[in-house]
Amino acid sequence: DKLEAVARALLKYETLDGEEVRALVNGESLNRPTVADLISAEQNRRLEAPVARPVTHLPQAGEEPGPIPTPA
Repeated sequence: DKLEAVARALLKYETLDGEEVRALVNGESLNRPTVADLISAEQNRRLEAPVARPVTHLPQAGEEPGPIPTPA
Protein backbone atom coordinates (compact mmCIF):
# COMPACT_ATOMS: atom_id res chain seq x y z
CA ASP A 1 0.00 0.00 0.00
CA LYS A 2 2.75 2.47 0.96
CA LEU A 3 4.93 1.27 -1.88
CA GLU A 4 2.01 1.71 -4.28
CA ALA A 5 1.54 5.30 -3.09
CA VAL A 6 5.20 6.04 -3.78
CA ALA A 7 5.00 4.32 -7.19
CA ARG A 8 1.87 6.30 -8.17
CA ALA A 9 3.53 9.54 -7.05
CA LEU A 10 6.63 8.73 -9.10
CA LEU A 11 4.49 8.13 -12.18
CA LYS A 12 2.66 11.39 -11.58
CA TYR A 13 5.56 13.67 -10.54
CA GLU A 14 8.57 11.78 -12.02
CA THR A 15 10.81 12.73 -9.07
CA LEU A 16 10.36 12.77 -5.29
CA ASP A 17 12.63 14.05 -2.56
CA GLY A 18 13.09 12.37 0.82
CA GLU A 19 10.48 14.50 2.58
CA GLU A 20 7.89 13.67 -0.07
CA VAL A 21 8.60 9.93 0.25
CA ARG A 22 8.25 10.19 4.05
CA ALA A 23 4.95 12.06 3.65
CA LEU A 24 3.59 9.38 1.31
CA VAL A 25 4.69 6.56 3.62
CA ASN A 26 2.90 8.37 6.48
CA GLY A 27 -0.32 8.45 4.43
CA GLU A 28 -0.15 12.12 3.46
CA SER A 29 -0.76 13.41 -0.03
CA LEU A 30 1.49 15.67 -2.08
CA ASN A 31 0.26 19.08 -3.09
CA ARG A 32 2.44 20.27 -5.95
CA PRO A 33 1.98 20.69 -9.70
CA THR A 34 2.79 17.77 -11.96
CA VAL A 35 5.26 18.00 -14.83
CA ALA A 36 2.29 18.09 -17.22
CA ASP A 37 0.81 21.02 -15.26
CA LEU A 38 4.09 22.94 -15.51
CA ILE A 39 4.40 22.28 -19.25
CA SER A 40 0.80 23.32 -19.85
CA ALA A 41 1.27 26.54 -17.85
CA GLU A 42 4.41 27.39 -19.84
CA GLN A 43 2.63 26.77 -23.15
CA ASN A 44 -0.28 28.98 -22.07
CA ARG A 45 2.14 31.70 -20.95
CA ARG A 46 3.82 31.65 -24.36
CA LEU A 47 0.48 31.83 -26.16
CA GLU A 48 -0.54 34.87 -24.10
CA ALA A 49 2.78 36.69 -24.55
CA PRO A 50 2.65 39.69 -26.86
CA VAL A 51 4.04 39.09 -30.32
CA ALA A 52 6.93 41.31 -31.40
CA ARG A 53 6.11 43.39 -34.45
CA PRO A 54 8.74 44.04 -37.11
CA VAL A 55 10.20 47.51 -37.49
CA THR A 56 8.30 49.19 -40.30
CA HIS A 57 10.56 52.17 -40.91
CA LEU A 58 14.28 52.54 -40.48
CA PRO A 59 15.81 56.02 -40.81
CA GLN A 60 17.77 56.51 -44.02
CA ALA A 61 21.23 58.09 -44.18
CA GLY A 62 20.95 61.76 -43.22
CA GLU A 63 17.43 61.35 -41.85
CA GLU A 64 16.83 62.17 -38.19
CA PRO A 65 15.92 59.02 -36.27
CA GLY A 66 13.63 60.86 -33.84
CA PRO A 67 13.78 61.11 -30.06
CA ILE A 68 15.52 58.43 -28.06
CA PRO A 69 12.97 56.43 -26.06
CA THR A 70 13.30 56.42 -22.29
CA PRO A 71 12.36 53.61 -19.93
CA ALA A 72 8.91 53.78 -18.40
